[in-house]
Amino acid sequence: MTISNSLPDSSKKTLTTEVLILLVLLSVTCLLYLLGLPGPFLLDDFHNLSSLSDYGGIHDVTSILRYVTGESGLDYSRSLARLTFVLNANDWPNNPQNFKMMNIVIHLLTGLMIYLLFKDLLKESHYKNYQFVSLLTCAFWLLHPLHVSTTLYVVQRMAQLMVFFFLTSLYFYLQYRKSNGDQNALIHLSLSALFALLSFLSKESAVQVLLIIPLVEFFFYTKQPSKHTNQAKIISISLVFLFSVLFVGILYLGWNASNARTFTPWERLAIEGKILFKYLYYWIAPASKSMTLLHDDENWMFVKYGLNFSAGYWIIHLFLISIAVRLRKKYPLISFGILWFYLTHLVESTLIPLELMYEHRNYLAFIGLALASASAIEILYSHYNPINKRLSLILLIVFPLLIEGLSLAKRTSLWSNYTQLTKSWATNHPLSFRSQISYATTLENNPTPEPLFKKLEQMEQVFNDPSILLYKLNILCLSAKPNTNVDEQEIYDRINQANFSPNVLFRLQQLLNHPNQDCVIHNLPKFGLNGLINHIAKMKLLKEKTNYYLSFLDIASNHAISQKNYELSISYRQKAFSIAPKINNALKLSELFIVVGDYQQAQKLLYWATIKNNQRWYYDSVVNTNLENLQQALSVKRNQHRTNTTFPPEE
Repeated sequence: MTISNSLPDSSKKTLTTEVLILLVLLSVTCLLYLLGLPGPFLLDDFHNLSSLSDYGGIHDVTSILRYVTGESGLDYSRSLARLTFVLNANDWPNNPQNFKMMNIVIHLLTGLMIYLLFKDLLKESHYKNYQFVSLLTCAFWLLHPLHVSTTLYVVQRMAQLMVFFFLTSLYFYLQYRKSNGDQNALIHLSLSALFALLSFLSKESAVQVLLIIPLVEFFFYTKQPSKHTNQAKIISISLVFLFSVLFVGILYLGWNASNARTFTPWERLAIEGKILFKYLYYWIAPASKSMTLLHDDENWMFVKYGLNFSAGYWIIHLFLISIAVRLRKKYPLISFGILWFYLTHLVESTLIPLELMYEHRNYLAFIGLALASASAIEILYSHYNPINKRLSLILLIVFPLLIEGLSLAKRTSLWSNYTQLTKSWATNHPLSFRSQISYATTLENNPTPEPLFKKLEQMEQVFNDPSILLYKLNILCLSAKPNTNVDEQEIYDRINQANFSPNVLFRLQQLLNHPNQDCVIHNLPKFGLNGLINHIAKMKLLKEKTNYYLSFLDIASNHAISQKNYELSISYRQKAFSIAPKINNALKLSELFIVVGDYQQAQKLLYWATIKNNQRWYYDSVVNTNLENLQQALSVKRNQHRTNTTFPPEE
């Protein structure tokens, strides 16, 4: 790599200066993120963290294992991330600040790891200005405002930890490549594998490390033979092969899951061209107002308008990739950074039927763009020897970092106020249903319901989601508007026409638990709440969304129990057990069988639950107590039944 001497030689800077710059950068980043600390929990936080308070909360080893590894004790998916949530268990659900503070710390540690990783990699590659490029890469990544929706969204600690351990794994791989002795090489390689595993236990998309290591080998070690070169080639080939097998396997399993989406895998691939372009736009336009946690408007626009101009976006991406490949020898860091961006989107932004767009998918990908940008600035500053050094320093380094910092401050401040945050989402994303409904909920705090009703009526004109009408009914029955009605038939028409959305379940639960049941029934004169449940049960895509369908069955079963309709409740519980044969589902169903007097079925389920419970690798006192109580209740009921059968009451 030929770099001009016009840039001050980074190697001549003292360690003190280097550490000072890094500390200032980390401190500024921390202070800017602290602006967003007062913000609340959001969306999936509740789904992922609510189990922290189950069975009396986290109070012993058993409760920790139950939360981390699931009921079966074998659910290791994202288990490491869940383990870190346990550290904040006492802060749930009233103190999101401590959860977010830990996320901020992880963000800072990840930025530090980015610096250490690239400093080490570029130094080994004899890159003259390695300290300058590494610091600038770290700065660009740390201060980019797109990461606010990862760092201040508690549940995305999963993505944060995945990236942190991903980088740590890569760092130890570099130490392996530098090792002289076989013993040190084995230790470093083992540590690399360990941190890769920790990354995978934080989030499954860590599988991408299998491609980044070969990418590093290709760019930085092909012309630097070492003692471990042949072994590293075998490792790289093996990792690419392993990734291919895993990707095909994930794709095979996910292909069937595409039935729960409004798009096919191939349609998703076409749409992702536009979304990847939008990610690139966010990188070069950090002040963009369209950054948001909720990008479901992309799905809405696809349903409404189809695949317009999709091929054009992919032509642009293929052009950028081809340019990156051609630049490999002349500008290797720019090439490496661009390919890093695309490779780290290969899992979540191609065929696998995930939701279309989330900003946290760039938490890892933007590292590549940060490196490419830092390298480009270093080349412009040094190679072309600008006449006015101060002006070029301001334009190329200070100005971009200032724009990022100000944009970060603005966005973190916005995230501290839920009302202003959701209003911004709704304003900048008028076709995002989730943004609109999130903002609508903040209008509940108004002294009169008129602003909320007006907002919901506006939403009705754009979205065909029946949950809007259910929401209106809920608010109507809470307000003093006895002469206002919701059209029951319109509710059912929308339910029959629309695809299922999770908000429907939330609004159904609100109506079932509504304090003014007379008003709810008055507005559902034809079918009532049972009819509403039956219509929702037939919604398109509900059964394909397994977790939501299980939640629906639980809601419907509890409602049937409240009406003492135990046979109907049993039918719901049986469906749930057939879909998810778990211990808790078996216990709930056996309890109902005891109530209706079907002791044989109750005994079968308790026997099954006992076997499954004994097969777990840890002892769960809560489940054991529930099993014992149900066995005792079953014995009492059986004895009573025998007594009544043997000694019938006198006439």
